[in-house]
Amino acid sequence: MFDLAFDENAVFDAETAFSTLVYAALFTDAEADELQAPDRYERRGWWYDPTLGSLIWWLRQNPLSKQIRAATIENITNVLSAYPALSNVVVEDITPPRSVSLLIVTISALYNGVNVILKLEPLAVTSGKFWAANQYDLLLH
Repeated sequence: MFDLAFDENAVFDAETAFSTLVYAALFTDAEADELQAPDRYERRGWWYDPTLGSLIWWLRQNPLSKQIRAATIENITNVLSAYPALSNVVVEDITPPRSVSLLIVTISALYNGVNVILKLEPLAVTSGKFWAANQYDLLLH
């Protein structure tokens, strides 16, 4: 859980604004459908608009397979592409070969006409079975 505060620097700094948008978009939980979470109270979702956000929270609950990696990258791409301020969104898996417990991606896009690239990687792996960590760090390049 985190709070976002208005920062005047973000108005003029495309990288700061982009990283804020990515945090808000990817780490707001979208509501899972009935097939993904049959129990209504396990579906999460933001009360104001359950369709906003991503399904990263749900994907984290699955063993990290090629299908889950692909679904995660597709989900990140779709979520970020829905924002009018972003175009040409490209999400690339840069996880080292033979890594079975994490997923590292770079996200590149045009944010209001400015090229931005950032790296999203876990800081600590929770277990060999799951791909995600509890905290993430966005590193601007």
